[in-house]
Amino acid sequence: MTEKTLHELATDHPNKTYTELSALQKRVNELDSSLSIALDVNDKYQRENVALKKRAQEAEGENTIIKGIGNSSPEMKALQVRVKEAGEINKLHQELNGKLQTRLTEVEADNKILSKQISDHIKNKEDLIRRAGLQ
Repeated sequence: MTEKTLHELATDHPNKTYTELSALQKRVNELDSSLSIALDVNDKYQRENVALKKRAQEAEGENTIIKGIGNSSPEMKALQVRVKEAGEINKLHQELNGKLQTRLTEVEADNKILSKQISDHIKNKEDLIRRAGLQ
């Protein structure tokens, strides 16, 4: 907005003093500034509102398509069968993985025992060789 001069304000308000007119001019400028900010904010929110309306319309369209397919359509029935099969396969994989983990734990324990036995056997042989060398 255009800023009114003190002369223009004095013409509009002849009963006001210079100090009152200066204060009035300052207040008008503050209000103009506030109005400008408010208009900018309003413009921003209007653009966002348009974008949100567009997104809502797109979502409604997608929802309409999904409702059109429905749960009883051949496509949905086929998908439900595949989901059920995938669930069964997942369950089998989990069971097998559990068995493999158990077996791995057993093999690790056996490996430790065998390692200890080999170490003891080598130590015994070394002791026999040392004793034989001394005699």
